[in-house]
Order: sequence, then C-alpha cells, then structure tokens
Amino acid sequence: MLLLLIRHAETEHNIAGLLAGTTDSRLTTHGALQTQRLARCLVQERAIHFTHIFSSDLSRACLTADAIHNAQLGKNCPEGAKAERIVLDILREQDFGSLECRPWTSKSAATGASSNLLDPGHPDFKPKETQEAMATRMNTFFNETLLPLLAADAEIGSKVAVVSHGIILSVLWRTLLQQFGARSVSLGPEVGASTGSRPLESLPGWSNTGYLELDINCAQVRPDLDIPRSPNTDLRVPALSGYKMLIRAINRKDHLNNLKRTRGGLGSTAFDAKQKNLEGFFKKPKVEVAES
Repeated sequence: MLLLLIRHAETEHNIAGLLAGTTDSRLTTHGALQTQRLARCLVQERAIHFTHIFSSDLSRACLTADAIHNAQLGKNCPEGAKAERIVLDILREQDFGSLECRPWTSKSAATGASSNLLDPGHPDFKPKETQEAMATRMNTFFNETLLPLLAADAEIGSKVAVVSHGIILSVLWRTLLQQFGARSVSLGPEVGASTGSRPLESLPGWSNTGYLELDINCAQVRPDLDIPRSPNTDLRVPALSGYKMLIRAINRKDHLNNLKRTRGGLGSTAFDAKQKNLEGFFKKPKVEVAES
C-alpha cells in the first residue's frame, strides 16, 4: 500500500488564528490554489492513480479531496484507478468544545478567566475531545478501513489518500506506528535529516496540503514473536508485525514551490467557486453574427 496522509488546504480560520476543530471553515482563495497544485502534482506529474480516497466530512477536507478526485477523472487515468471519494465523519478534527472558534492562544490559557464558557462549572461548558477518544476513533478507522484494504489488495497493492486535519492526522500516525513490530519502520534517504533526533511518534506536523507519504509492504523477516524478549516485554503482537513501512516523505509540500499569495488581501479572502478567474473576467464574450 502506498499511503498518503494529507492535510486540508488553507482556510479562513487558519488565517485568523482560530481553533476550528469540528467547525466548518471555508477555504481561502490561496487555499483553493493549493488544492489545484496538490492535485496536479500527485495525479499528473507523479502519476499516482489512487484506488481509494478517504476524506473527513468537513468542507475544507472534502474540497481538498475533491481536487485530487477530479484530477483523476481525466482520460489518461486507468479505469480501475478512478476511485470514489469516501467521506467519513470519523476523520474529523479534534472537537475543541468551548474553545471552538477561539484564538489559538485560548488553548494554552483555557484555565484563565477569559470567558465563563471556559469554566467547567458553567452550564454551557463543553469539554474538548480527549487524546484517548481520538485514539479510539483512529483505531476504528485503521481496523475497519485500512487493515481490510491491506488484506484484500496484498498482491496488487492499493494507493490510498486520507485527507483530514493536522491534529487527528498526528493521532492516526501514532496509531499506525503502533501496528508495526520493532525494527520494521525505516526512513527514506530524503527524510532522515528532517527528523533529527526526534522520535518517530513525534514527526513534524502538517502544513496546509502537506502530506506524509508511506510505503507498506509484506516483510521478508521473522515476525516479532520470534525475537527474544525480556520478562517485562509486552507480548501482544502488533497487527502489522509481518509488514515493514518505509517513510518516503514528511510534510511534503514541494507542490507549493513558487506559489505566491495574491496581493491586496485577495488571497486570504474566502474562495467562491462561482467567481470567475481573472482571465475569464477580462475575456470579451464571443459575438455571433447572423448570416444575411
């Protein structure tokens, strides 16, 4: 399996520095350009024909996934690779509770007195989703979606895109990492320097439309069950102990090279798909001349 974990494009809440967990947030005009660059890079330039595209149900992820899906509808794409986009609410971002739509600074100052709604004693207080709850969601996604794909497509190999959100993608990554045995995860030659001494569980985060690229294959090594263990070792065998994973890219975003934000604040405004682009706006309409 070739697996890409992709973060959505730039949104209004990103620009404003607001927490938009389960709150819908529109793409900016710059964000719409990011989706076009991402789709062109993956589908046209790299010729990756996804067999499965999974997306969070929030619009910012859906629109990013749509760009990839639509790019695959071209005539040069193999018929079997024209995957449908599958929307799953389980891939939503962390629910920030009473911190939804508040500045990022509120997250670190949640115990302050900036708002009564941040007081757990307030009747309208809503707690944010815990790490444990998010881990449960991602375990479900792995067991019910990714694991069956690995088993079903073991011979032909599947190409999977998961388009979601920064925090929940980090949880999904840690969940996925736990499924592999010792010494079965390796770094590609281009990513070794980017991790430094940081543990694999804490890889750098996701930029808008940045992605983590992974290759998962059956390993030609003994499963971890055959490796000598100390008396205190957890004897539970990881679900993918017979597989190996190669990390090909971390927060890859070279598709955004030389992409500049439109001046005059236009790049940060909300994207409207009904708006004409500049070329279409200034193009003169064709005038049909009736024959005499």
